[in-house]
Amino acid sequence: MIITRGGDPTLIITASGILRIAPPQVTPVDTVGAGGAFTGAFAVAYASGMPLEEAIRFANAAGALATQGRGAQTSTPGRDAILALVGRRSAETV
Repeated sequence: MIITRGGDPTLIITASGILRIAPPQVTPVDTVGAGGAFTGAFAVAYASGMPLEEAIRFANAAGALATQGRGAQTSTPGRDAILALVGRRSAETV
């Protein structure tokens, strides 16, 4: 199970336990579309073979970037923007 919590760490609950992965810290302009961006980015990343934790980081970055503009469609980030944000962050879980 995956539980997003806005700016708080995303929770991943598995048979092995609970993992918390912090999203990038941003100041949101509009949160409309952030959940959809997270879900879509996670689905693409995980389905393409990305490991679970890495796919969550990718999805967290997509959700964070989606809050940087107004509206859902106009603020949806592309792959390059997501990878750039993921690359600027520590890969540590919290």
